[in-house]
Amino acid sequence: MKRLILLIAALLTFMAVSSCSSAAGVYEEVLTSTYGGNLENFFRKYENAPHRMGAQGPDYFDCSGFVSRAYREVYGIELPRTSQAQFIKGDPVKRTELKYGDLVFFNIYGGGISHVGIYTGNNTFIHASTKLGVTKSDLKIDYYSSRYAGARRILR
Repeated sequence: MKRLILLIAALLTFMAVSSCSSAAGVYEEVLTSTYGGNLENFFRKYENAPHRMGAQGPDYFDCSGFVSRAYREVYGIELPRTSQAQFIKGDPVKRTELKYGDLVFFNIYGGGISHVGIYTGNNTFIHASTKLGVTKSDLKIDYYSSRYAGARRILR
């Protein structure tokens, strides 16, 4: 009888957990936000952290690792790990309609999406640069402007 109760409890737990991961269109897992929605505080904490491919912080970041960690800690939203996978989340946004917190994507090497950052207003975005580490850059700079590939809105 005890085994039956344990089995039923385990089954109910499994059903409760699996009902949270859901149908199409749901791609974010809400977590407790460390920064209470303050992206600027997050950026200041990690500004100048060096770039390292595949790193998700806190000592080193690559671009998608930085964006993933920012969204998790600031907004309580889980994003996929790579810039290519992040590019298919959320809703497309025209460059002229960017809002604070939108993800901005770039085709740096000519083979598709290879870089991502977070738009912070006034044509600026924060990201993990291979040369500068975690930094803020201007979208109008020719390097980024000519490689801009699109934007996605995750925040509603």
